[in-house]
Amino acid sequence: MPTGRSVPALWVRFCWAPNDGALPVHLRVQGDHPPGGVQGQSPWWGSGAKPLVVANMIDATQDPLDHLRSLSCFSGQPAVFWPLFLETVAQACGARRVLLLARQTGNWRVFQQWPVQSAGSAGDTDQILQLAKAAATAGWAEGVAAAEAAGGGLAVRLQVGTAEAEFAIEVSVLVVLQDTSVAQRGSALSLVRLAADIPAHYEQARDQQRMIDKSERLFDMLSLSTRLGDETRFMKAALTLCNELSVRFACDRVALGWLSGPYIRLQTISHIERFDRHMAAAQQLESVMEETLDQDEEVIFPPPEGNTQVVRAHELHARTQGVGHLVSLPLRVAEQPVAVITAERQAAPFQEQEVWELRLTAAACASTLRTLHEQDRWLGARLLASAKAGLDRLWGVEHSLAKLITVCLVLTLFFTSLVRWPYRVEAAFSLHSREIVFVPAPFDGYLSQVYVEMGDQVAQQAKLAELDTRELVLEASSVAADVSRFAREVEKAMSTNALADMQIAAARRDQTMAHLDIIRRNIARAEVRSPMAGIIVEGDLKEKLSAPVRKGDLLFKVAKIENTYAELEIPEADVHEVLPGQQGEIAFVGRPDLRLPMRVVRIDPVATLKAGKNCFLARANIEFPPGDWWRPGMGGMAKVEIEDRPILWILTHRTIRFLQKVFWL
Repeated sequence: MPTGRSVPALWVRFCWAPNDGALPVHLRVQGDHPPGGVQGQSPWWGSGAKPLVVANMIDATQDPLDHLRSLSCFSGQPAVFWPLFLETVAQACGARRVLLLARQTGNWRVFQQWPVQSAGSAGDTDQILQLAKAAATAGWAEGVAAAEAAGGGLAVRLQVGTAEAEFAIEVSVLVVLQDTSVAQRGSALSLVRLAADIPAHYEQARDQQRMIDKSERLFDMLSLSTRLGDETRFMKAALTLCNELSVRFACDRVALGWLSGPYIRLQTISHIERFDRHMAAAQQLESVMEETLDQDEEVIFPPPEGNTQVVRAHELHARTQGVGHLVSLPLRVAEQPVAVITAERQAAPFQEQEVWELRLTAAACASTLRTLHEQDRWLGARLLASAKAGLDRLWGVEHSLAKLITVCLVLTLFFTSLVRWPYRVEAAFSLHSREIVFVPAPFDGYLSQVYVEMGDQVAQQAKLAELDTRELVLEASSVAADVSRFAREVEKAMSTNALADMQIAAARRDQTMAHLDIIRRNIARAEVRSPMAGIIVEGDLKEKLSAPVRKGDLLFKVAKIENTYAELEIPEADVHEVLPGQQGEIAFVGRPDLRLPMRVVRIDPVATLKAGKNCFLARANIEFPPGDWWRPGMGGMAKVEIEDRPILWILTHRTIRFLQKVFWL
């Protein structure tokens, strides 16, 4: 049982019972063991005998409703919650047997029951299955059904899984069997409905607690990064990091190696201030880190199933040093590895959550450690590094380079002043279609099938997607039953000459028939089809199967590529140079080698704000047959031909214009 939490006083013991042919009882054990240890094995999937759970009776002197209310705030493990929940429901309803069932691929399985060692009465199996099916087919609001078989009973559909089971659960049902009268079963109906909401509250509380725990871990990692930032020496910060990681993840040893030239040099080992780098263990650690650095990705040993990483150095270190589990992560700064952290643990393998926390901690601390490492070097090394950086920025002999630059500038100025070159105005463009159709969702529902992807060409009335109609079919059946019921009421009123009742029943029948027509129309519209032939330019929904959609939500955009035009975004500074009728060329981003002719036909008189700058939109006809690979929304660069002008003017007119604005020349 978890420590530090307030839970009811009870204990759970485990025993084995033979498989007597009755409904199988399965349990997945979680949490701490009770006093005295555990007899047998906990996994419920074992063959032969089936594990059962027996819990002490709760305090019978208290009101069972108080226990139901307290279970809403229960914070223990599922292995403790579910037996207590079943026992509390049994006492509240005066039941002789309570079962928790789960349906997997159409088959029902008893997950737990109370009392756990009860084999049940004759005919219980048929009655339980009858109740479970009735509750499973009912809606959430009508999830309780009364049994028709002898013996009495109730069943309710739960909105949560059963104790985090490891198999796919379609629906969970709570079945309550009673040896009471029909009137007493009716009084227990409200108690069962009240109890059906408790597992959902329990699961929500567990989810909130997991989020709180994760937030606390993130806060601890940020706090560690802040503490390292306060350090002034590299070795002290590195040792602090290794010690903190060793304690936090219960590691036997955490080591940090730093990249020095082409090799890794071991810097610190957790809880060890001084060590000999020539020891076999230290050299093996450096080999482990270099193996990680060569692959430039984290390495886990023993490797997960299907992993193809090279772990020879990790395996050698684990075998010679008696280490059970290792994980090595590179520390990167600006996407370049600078160090490696290796954590060793004998007790248990590193879980995915722990590896994620190590990865995040390494990313948060890498920049700080790199800064401290550079500052902690001796003066000569720092000066040498600065000099090397300066030489890298300055290439060649200084005076020769200056002379070469001067000659080149003079020749360039002379050449650009005399030679004229075609001047073109550059503008970004995008393809647009003159015919675009929006395909919305016809009704509220869930995506069942998606048949197309973005870029697919579709014919008219081609099937694009399909919405789930199972709930609509069930609703149609229910409404059809209401139509029949109201029709019988009309006939009954006619037989008794009750004109007012007949008219009321007829109105309800007509209203229900109208509702039925709407449902059937929605079922017929569940297949979303394309209103015209074209290409899908928006609507990549294959990753959103079973996702909810609302009526009117945009599912697809279908556009034709035959009638496309280019929309140019002409900068405000150059719009005075562009006139309708001027020709030019466009080049797509994906095909810069293909230049297509175009002609400007219209320029909008009002500016538009694009990317924080004013521009004028212009429409241009592409004087080239559309290609099969054209798609609306494609973009590229357009150049509008103006006239021939000196190269010097073309190169400097923007700079001169800027200076004129700044100095008001």
